[in-house]
Amino acid sequence: TKQLAKVEQSHELMEISNQEKLQLLKDTYAKKASTAEFQMMMALAQRIDADPFLKEIHLVPYWDSDMRKSVMTPVVGIDWLRKRAARNPNYAGQGEAEFGPDVNSHGCVHPEWACVPVYHHNFKVPVRVKVYWNEYAKTNKTGEANHTWKSKPRTMLAKCSESQGLRRAFPEDLGGAF
Repeated sequence: TKQLAKVEQSHELMEISNQEKLQLLKDTYAKKASTAEFQMMMALAQRIDADPFLKEIHLVPYWDSDMRKSVMTPVVGIDWLRKRAARNPNYAGQGEAEFGPDVNSHGCVHPEWACVPVYHHNFKVPVRVKVYWNEYAKTNKTGEANHTWKSKPRTMLAKCSESQGLRRAFPEDLGGAF
């Protein structure tokens, strides 16, 4: 049986086969990925029920110093982590991000650290994971922050703290998903 996805476009119903969906994903979100890297992301997406069309999982290039080249690594998005945590009856929300002092490095002004408290009904205190810019900021080969980290340094650092806090608070739901 051929499975079809239906997409409404300009009041017409368009049918897209699974193979066409895969090609669309590869052409749109994984242009630089090898076939093996793309297949790894798709296998992980299926295993953890993450929708790549919603960017719940995507590929991020990382420099592999052993291979001496950039490799694409599957990474789950913050929305997937939030949705999975929200399914747990012990999830009790989270607080506002707290930031360390601003510093000027990597070609931009950014907070030194961020911390987002995550609340769990069974814990007396919130889970707080302080993450540091120097450990998380995505940089280019010259050491400058990439465009996203330069233009949204607080947002990016807060997402890292939040994701680490969610993983620590709910390891049975989120452990191992990076």
